[in-house]
Amino acid sequence: MFFKTDTIEGEKVMEKSNLKSKTLYPVKTAESLLSHVSHQSYIKRIKELSSEFIEKEDGSFDDHYFDALYHDLIKSFAEMVQCLPDQTGREFYLNNALLRALWALESYTEKSKASPNRDGDIYPYAIYSAALLSQVGELFSDNQIQFVNENGLFMANWDPIEGYMTNFNCEWFRVYKIDKLPQEMIDQLTSIIAVKIIPDLGYQWLSQDRTILQWWYDALIDRKEKLGQFDIDLNLEKKFVERARLHELEIENVYPTEIMDIESFLEWMKKKLEEKNKLNQIDGFAYGTRRGYLVTEKSMRE
Repeated sequence: MFFKTDTIEGEKVMEKSNLKSKTLYPVKTAESLLSHVSHQSYIKRIKELSSEFIEKEDGSFDDHYFDALYHDLIKSFAEMVQCLPDQTGREFYLNNALLRALWALESYTEKSKASPNRDGDIYPYAIYSAALLSQVGELFSDNQIQFVNENGLFMANWDPIEGYMTNFNCEWFRVYKIDKLPQEMIDQLTSIIAVKIIPDLGYQWLSQDRTILQWWYDALIDRKEKLGQFDIDLNLEKKFVERARLHELEIENVYPTEIMDIESFLEWMKKKLEEKNKLNQIDGFAYGTRRGYLVTEKSMRE
């Protein structure tokens, strides 16, 4: 539907999407992240589906409706998640979430055609946005993102709660793995980030129906992948996967040699320090003091 190519399997895909702590990645705008023809075709498809639920026939209203609700949502989501990989490290989170949301919207469209009573245009928007933002907190639950300069030098830590990366005067970021947050905190983080991403107009619309709003919040953290009360199976069918593909994101990696050497040394030091039997021992590799560690010349040669 959007992009057809020979699928690259295995490590090559992982190398493209798996962020490494020694690698710098550019902060990109939504326009850049969604510039490929496959993403533009995706946006057109979402507009076609959403227009089926608009009661008015005025084309200008359709454009305003779509831009203010769906298109702004997609752009904000892209700028929040950037080129971060999914939990497998093999695919881009952005592409996976976009396709998941499309699948949910298409599934609802088919259900509504089979039902004589349509639920109104708020349902497809609630379902699409909930599917897109589903469990988004997981993405940031074990990743520490840092802003750096082009040489890899630290500038500041970034927290998704503070806003989009594009709002800060930084052009590069890197990612460190950290201990995963407890599930309860991840669920809370998902709700906070989702409200930050969804357009104000969209959230106000959902808030007009308290039942729908509650279902929307429940769907965001539904780990059964059914979107809660909306009852939309988020497991993509094989036929859908075969026809709906998005081009891999183009990212320009930077590998600052000096920073890589320093971090390799720090990783080596950490590993050695974990070997407590070699610390403060005769013929050991290092000695701990109140001011730090003294590393022996012998250990540096090993």
